[in-house]
Amino acid sequence: MPMIRIKGSIRNKLILFMLIATIIPIAASILITYSYNKETVRKNTIHENRNLIFQGKTNLIHYLSIIDQATLSAYSDYRVFNILQSGYQGNIDQRSDLLRAVQLVSRSVSEIAQVHLDLYESGEHFLYVNGRLVSSPRERAGTTAEPRSFAGYQSYMEATHPAHDYGVSYFPKNEPYPVFTLHRPIYNVPAVQQLGLMSVDLRPDFLERICTQLYNPQYENLYILDENGTIVYSKLPSEWGSKPASSWHTQLTADEGSFEWKEGDFSGMSIYQKMETPFMEWTVVKQIPYSHLYEDARDLTRINAGVYTLFLIIVIIATVMISIRFTAPIQSLISAINKIQAGQLHVEIDSRSTDEIGILARRFRIMMQSLNELILREYALKLANRINELKALQAQINPHFLNNALQSIGTLALQHGENRIYALIASLGRMMRYQMNTDKTIVSLQQEIDYVKGYLELQQQRFDEKLQVEIRAQPGTLAIPVPKMILQPLVENYFKHGYDSTAGGRILIAASLSPDEELRIEVTDNGKGMSAGELAALREKLRQGPAAENGEDSGIGLLNVIARIRLYYNPQAVLTVESPEEGGLRVELYIPLQEGGLHHEGIDRG
Repeated sequence: MPMIRIKGSIRNKLILFMLIATIIPIAASILITYSYNKETVRKNTIHENRNLIFQGKTNLIHYLSIIDQATLSAYSDYRVFNILQSGYQGNIDQRSDLLRAVQLVSRSVSEIAQVHLDLYESGEHFLYVNGRLVSSPRERAGTTAEPRSFAGYQSYMEATHPAHDYGVSYFPKNEPYPVFTLHRPIYNVPAVQQLGLMSVDLRPDFLERICTQLYNPQYENLYILDENGTIVYSKLPSEWGSKPASSWHTQLTADEGSFEWKEGDFSGMSIYQKMETPFMEWTVVKQIPYSHLYEDARDLTRINAGVYTLFLIIVIIATVMISIRFTAPIQSLISAINKIQAGQLHVEIDSRSTDEIGILARRFRIMMQSLNELILREYALKLANRINELKALQAQINPHFLNNALQSIGTLALQHGENRIYALIASLGRMMRYQMNTDKTIVSLQQEIDYVKGYLELQQQRFDEKLQVEIRAQPGTLAIPVPKMILQPLVENYFKHGYDSTAGGRILIAASLSPDEELRIEVTDNGKGMSAGELAALREKLRQGPAAENGEDSGIGLLNVIARIRLYYNPQAVLTVESPEEGGLRVELYIPLQEGGLHHEGIDRG
């Protein structure tokens, strides 16, 4: 039942349509806006974080380069380099030179925890820690480790690990703490002989200061990995020096980029950049979970949805009120129509609105008044027609009597050898039989042409054979059904208005069928023709149709022909009137034979 009410009520249809037209665009707008905002946030986040990581990477490289440059003092200080070449002798001067060298390195940045110097030539270890330089022979330290080999002359970064004393005993011992180390191998340049190794342990404090500017620890993750995938820094110190628990680090193949990753508890976007220097190959990776990445987009969508919902409620209320107000006059009009259908023809239709519905109601009221007048008039006409029929029956001459009389006269003319008279009487008889056959209102074009031939034969006799007649009809047109008596008025128009008795007359009747299934009937004469004003007036009458009939005879036959054609068959039928340059008048009738046209009718239509 609800569906039936929707289908049968304009009000319900209007409400439903307006709701659909409102809800669907709003819902589509919310979805499209959310999708667009998500994509925009993703692109902006990638762009902004790439710039942010680049700034952090630049600061980090600059900071570590200061330490790397400081370790080159082992080459620039010739006294220290001589000790490395010739060996440590244990005198106070050499110790002072070494102390000065490691102090210079340790003071390059504040985060250096300790500096270790291993002299391979003398086998002596020096460790600068807590502002003191302590030393120990390698044998005394209990180590037999071989000198560590590094590729080329470049320094090397060791990932974060617990600090140790490099086998050098000192007191008091420091509590274990994490450091990462820059190792500087010292060579007897340009030879490849390694003279020693300087190792600088750095506390990760400066890493934390730089990295905390690059991410939000509450929601995001930040990792620094070395070339082996070992974690140099993360927000969880317990992960330092170990491999990542998941395999996301295998995606870090390019110099920079981003990728989506979902594994375990993490689902979001990873943005990374590599920082490469002669002494390290680290990668900075920032992980942003979707829950935080799209938080602003979701908040904006919720705000939009709330605003849209508020407007939607207002629209729904307005839609219902407008629909009720809009359709109330229609329901009032329907109620009046139901009363009229029940026989109450004098129902008062009150409509004060000025819109289309009000106009419709007022026109309907006027129509009902006109209808009442027409009903009364029709009733009066029926009474008058009945009276006239009775009078006509009293004065009627049997048409069969006239036909039989013509046949008798024709027989008499034939007996006296008046063949011409007989032919004319026979033509007149055929015309009378054609007209008296009122049972058929539709005939073939061949029958119409035969009737016109009889008519023209009588006209030729009337004008002493001065009339020339030419009939051209395509064979395919002769069987086409047409309304009865449409051709003779076109021909008769010539004799009424255009025939010149002082000169010979000529009339052409042609019928053809166009490729687009349109019957064309042409009647052309060489009569007086029509002036431009008369032609314009006639065309205006044809345009107005039956409304143009004002009692004048001019054009009434043509109006009757086109009106009957349109009434019986296709409303698109056209009748045109032209005045050729050589004089006379050409009347053309175009009857479409397609859907709604003649070939759907039968000749026996009554």
